[in-house]
Amino acid sequence: MASESSSHFIPYSKDNIIKMCLAEGALSEGDRDSFSQFATILSALLHHEYHDRQEILKSTFAPLNPDEALISLSAHSQQERNAAEDKFLAMFREVLTGANFKEMSREEIARSISENPRLGIRVEVDLDQFERVCVFRRDVRTEHVVEKKLFGFKKEEYDRKFYDRVVLYLRFKDLPDDQKHSREELGDAESGQSYLKLFAMAPTDGLEMLFPNAKMKMTLKDKFLIGGPAAAGGIFMLIKKLLYPLATLSFLIMFWLGLREEEVEMDGQKLAALAVAVAAVAGFVFKQLKTVRLKRTKYMQALLQNLYFRVLDNNNGVLHHLTGEAEDEDGKEALLAYYFLLTRDNEMTEQELDNEVENWFKTNHNATFDFEVNDAARKLERMGLAERRGDKLTVTSLAESKKHIDVLWDNVFSYNNGGKA
Repeated sequence: MASESSSHFIPYSKDNIIKMCLAEGALSEGDRDSFSQFATILSALLHHEYHDRQEILKSTFAPLNPDEALISLSAHSQQERNAAEDKFLAMFREVLTGANFKEMSREEIARSISENPRLGIRVEVDLDQFERVCVFRRDVRTEHVVEKKLFGFKKEEYDRKFYDRVVLYLRFKDLPDDQKHSREELGDAESGQSYLKLFAMAPTDGLEMLFPNAKMKMTLKDKFLIGGPAAAGGIFMLIKKLLYPLATLSFLIMFWLGLREEEVEMDGQKLAALAVAVAAVAGFVFKQLKTVRLKRTKYMQALLQNLYFRVLDNNNGVLHHLTGEAEDEDGKEALLAYYFLLTRDNEMTEQELDNEVENWFKTNHNATFDFEVNDAARKLERMGLAERRGDKLTVTSLAESKKHIDVLWDNVFSYNNGGKA
């Protein structure tokens, strides 16, 4: 699978980043151990910061969480829920930015829902059923897909684009009691309720599969392919099977109504022919309906596979998952910026540092991404591990950096004042 465009996501784990830096050989034997220790305590400090952020997110999401099992001290008014939602989404966007997600516009969402329907089924999503729709996605990747046709005797190969990760936040409109029946097809979904979902490998032309109110409809092409032969076959069958029996039946009705003087005889042979014709038409209609149902069944199978294999988390689980990813990205960026400033000239502009990191990964590891040098530099400066001299960045030695972070860690909680508890 290949990435469509360069993204900020660093496609290696934090442990592998440390191993790659140590394997380069730019650090002395003593500094190798110091760098590993520095990485450990830096990660611990970042983990504490993100733990606080995660707890605030969970607390803010609690009034919106459909899975909340804890008893609230008081009922939340709609105004309080709206305020909690605004606060939650503002913080959540920061976490998603840290985890290298981008928010999709309403136009991008609608375009993804309407593009390239597969299996002859058009799926419609009524976005107006939601009070709030927020979709965040990570970089686009291309996958070569092979599908089996004709019981495995034929293969169809094509390239399809996927979003590496998609986060979906939905809140249904709060409907009055007399209108709630209009959403009965959504099952357990409640009026005014919020839902938070995380998906992996969502097709860029198939986001409709992620929405709970998707409705299947036949495409115009599919209607023509099924309805065209059906109409032609129906006319042929009418001429071949029904013309004589129906003509006989119409003559009989006209005779009963007094519109025809000549009596029509309906013997057993004619009645049998009429019954056979009716049965043939019924069989034909059943066959066409079966074709439509088969296409719907195939779509439902694809939908179930998406839900089973591609749903990574729901509601609170999404918060745990994404704060963890944002923490990892922050840690990797800070470690890389510190390592390259330490092992190179220890004095570089942000642009020089950015080029150094990106070229190193491209040359040595065949990996391409857009290193967020601004974020990395700000983190190091905020922690007191780097300073600016004009437009140049420089970092403290490993020994000084470890001592400084140790002091920060020791003062995470300052409950003692002058030795008194």
